Amino acid sequence: MSELGATGKYPKGMLGPGDEGELRIGITADSKGTVIINFGKECSWIGMPPAQAVEFAKLILRRAGAKRWRSLYENEAHPLRRF
Repeated sequence: MSELGATGKYPKGMLGPGDEGELRIGITADSKGTVIINFGKECSWIGMPPAQAVEFAKLILRRAGAKRWRSLYENEAHPLRRF
């Protein structure tokens, strides 16, 4: 597996001042169920396109053991439904 942290790439261009480029992260859960998000470096903010943000959220929910996130997301009235 690739190392976590900065890759030195800007696949979507610079998002603004302070953008340090693409960041490879790891998301897991420990034996007690605590969800751990490892950025591989100090990080003050992250940005991503809406569809990627939805996938990021879904991965966090899966690692948290969520079983019903799909029904919430698929609800026609849910604000994320447009993605």
